[in-house]
Amino acid sequence: MAKSPFTLGKIVRLQEGRGTSLGCEGRCGIVMTARSRCVEVFFPEIFRGFWLPTDGLQRISPLDPSVPRPIRRIVALLRMSGAKGWELDRLEGDRVELRLRVERCDISRLDELRAYLSDDLHDLVIEPGGRAWMTLAIIFDNPR
Repeated sequence: MAKSPFTLGKIVRLQEGRGTSLGCEGRCGIVMTARSRCVEVFFPEIFRGFWLPTDGLQRISPLDPSVPRPIRRIVALLRMSGAKGWELDRLEGDRVELRLRVERCDISRLDELRAYLSDDLHDLVIEPGGRAWMTLAIIFDNPR
């Protein structure tokens, strides 16, 4: 079976003519979980996630000017951390908590995340998750 182009952290959008009543038409979303024929996509603008069929999605480059800055930042953090899973919670205002599930994390990676977020970073916590995983909980401002 061919590998799906829709993997964790990829930016996607519904293809034209694939209207739904979900409220995500024309919006960019980030893949959270991928299966063979469908993916779970989170749409930060409406703060909701949906399972969508892969045949109705198109991949979008993070460099595409239509991709909102908050989405580019989340995707960059996913890539920098090497996350295997993630969740996003909205706090007050533009502040969010991004929880990244990672296999390992060293000081240089933490420094890279801190430097990337700069003054927008409010808190960074490493939570043990068992023998093979840990969670990086990052609280930062993610303005629209």
